[in-house]
Amino acid sequence: MGEGAEIAMFKRFSALNAHNLLLYRAELYELEKTLMEAIQQHDASGDQRRMLYDRYLMVLLNSERDMNGNTEQLDTLRQIRKTLKEYSMYSNPSLDQALTNHQMRHFLCKDAS
Repeated sequence: MGEGAEIAMFKRFSALNAHNLLLYRAELYELEKTLMEAIQQHDASGDQRRMLYDRYLMVLLNSERDMNGNTEQLDTLRQIRKTLKEYSMYSNPSLDQALTNHQMRHFLCKDAS
């Protein structure tokens, strides 16, 4: 055996990584829906402060201190931030493109049936 002949082989778990990223995407999609619903509810509430939550960061941050504040938007944004950070740790552009292509094929096939 010559120099540098030591090679370690590790399974990459590509399918599991791809599945994990798809789950992150699904979670982010649901969180986005939750955030949009909260914004719509606050806009329709008539509460002047809640109507500003999606426009002014300081009003949103102060919602935790308000006696009758609703922290749903703030809590959801924090969860989105956490999930995006985790998603970004495992994601890479080529895998993202492959997942997007896979999802598009899946949805196109689904619509055709």
